[in-house]
Amino acid sequence: MLRQWMNRFTSPSRQGMSFPAKKRTRSDGLTLVEVLGTLVILGFALTAVLFMVNQTHSGVNRIASREQIIDESRTIINHIVQASRRESAIVTADPSRSLVLQYESGDRVSYTFDATRHEFSYTMTTDGRTISGILSTHVGSVSLAPDSAARRIRLSLTMALPNGSAYNASTVVNLPSL
Repeated sequence: MLRQWMNRFTSPSRQGMSFPAKKRTRSDGLTLVEVLGTLVILGFALTAVLFMVNQTHSGVNRIASREQIIDESRTIINHIVQASRRESAIVTADPSRSLVLQYESGDRVSYTFDATRHEFSYTMTTDGRTISGILSTHVGSVSLAPDSAARRIRLSLTMALPNGSAYNASTVVNLPSL
């Protein structure tokens, strides 16, 4: 019976022929070449991902620095505008270095630009107390020009950005009349 059953699966043309035994392949694991190839591919992929993360991080830092410097320019302008509109004042200025507001009440505010340190600072004297501070350390140049009647101050700032370019900000401040 077994012989009949075997004969059903073999064709008459194959009877009597011998075939080589099928080679057995091992599929128990990976070869060393396959593991090394996978590690090399993963290494390249990881390097590319880390490069992109680093570039994104650098770009975000440059944008944050730029925005901080632009905010500093707004702070300088707002500080001068608020001090100028506080009360009537006599204005004296050295257009590229300083601006002094002497109020009727005896208070005084002076702004100074130090070109060697790129620093714009202020000193305020109120009720016998002196308050000073630095508004920015990124100022490239400044123009603080009152008009001939000292009723307006034309203010222009050039801020030095991290990438070497410049950001310009300007305004005109109308002073209260004496």
